[in-house]
Amino acid sequence: MSTIWTEQYAKHVPQTIEYPQIPVHRFLTDTVAAHPDYVAMTFNDINTTYQDLNDKVNRFALVLEQKGVRQGDRIAFVLVNSPTYVIAFFAALKLGAVVANLSVGIQGDELVSCLNNAGAKVIITLDLFAQNLYKIINQTAVKTVILHSVFGLERKIRLSEGMPSPQVFNELLASIESAGEPRTDICPADVAVLQYTSGSTGTPKAAILTHANIVASVIQSETWIGIQGVGNSAVMCLIPFFHVFGMQACLLISVRKAYRMILLPRIDLMDILSLMRLLETYQPISFPAVPSLWKAILSLPDEKAKIQLGALKVATSGGAPLSGFVHERFVALTGRRMMEAYGLSEASSATHMTPYPLGAPAGSIGLPLPDTQARIMDMETGLRECEVGE
Repeated sequence: MSTIWTEQYAKHVPQTIEYPQIPVHRFLTDTVAAHPDYVAMTFNDINTTYQDLNDKVNRFALVLEQKGVRQGDRIAFVLVNSPTYVIAFFAALKLGAVVANLSVGIQGDELVSCLNNAGAKVIITLDLFAQNLYKIINQTAVKTVILHSVFGLERKIRLSEGMPSPQVFNELLASIESAGEPRTDICPADVAVLQYTSGSTGTPKAAILTHANIVASVIQSETWIGIQGVGNSAVMCLIPFFHVFGMQACLLISVRKAYRMILLPRIDLMDILSLMRLLETYQPISFPAVPSLWKAILSLPDEKAKIQLGALKVATSGGAPLSGFVHERFVALTGRRMMEAYGLSEASSATHMTPYPLGAPAGSIGLPLPDTQARIMDMETGLRECEVGE
């Protein structure tokens, strides 16, 4: 159905899309079948191919199964962008389990509330966050704690009666030499992710996302941008995967398109030069980021920024409005326009994007994506639809 906004779509974007009826983890298995030797992720200068990634996913799925995880069970993730997140995410989905995606900043009563709301009996987190977890663990149903060990802090945890002993992710993975694909019957309508909101207006709440929801969102964004034939290109994965923006724009689109994820746990704005060195080294074609980071990047000298941003085909800003100054600065340096996107956890990420590659005026959230309905309602009641031009 034609609308006032579909008439403004780029030529390569259809008004409606036929979505594959597949579970989310098919993105991985399809890419492994087509490009097993492509680099899936780079972390601390260590590369992992898609074949190796899938092997680790299957091995960790067997670990979880041996821990009693069954289809429909909820696994809480409190993780930064890392191979542990990627492996555990797809392992959980292959088993038919549900990922409860939690911010790494969550603690105390909020953590208790989210773990109990999710019904999580398993949690995967960093040893850096273990102390916060064990302070409240007896108030939850968590029976299995798996830690990504960074500093060996699992050895310093003091356990009280009834507390589960922490288990180390890499040790569990190493205990399984090989494993085949899990045998589960997963429907597109099954829940894949409980995406917890930021809690900025109260206790974080779970947006329930099915496999079909997430697959549709990824396909919408892929179709909107329409880039083809770029092979095993790199994507800067700095937006946290525990945020729906990072999960979709960095993790899932990369796996769907057989891109190489450059995994970054975090970047301090005071250490922006480290990020710029990575941009120069890996020459990514895509970099989703927030406006504050784009402002810091574009404050660097012209010649340096031109070299480090030269390969970018898709520079996306989301999470907050982008200033006109930052937008125009990017155009002046690269000759390309930035994309802005608007979305929400409940919609599996983006609902609106500025047209690619032509862009839109700075501050615009763009157009509704194909098959998205949008209305402008009055601010007073939220019940009356506003007229065009009002």
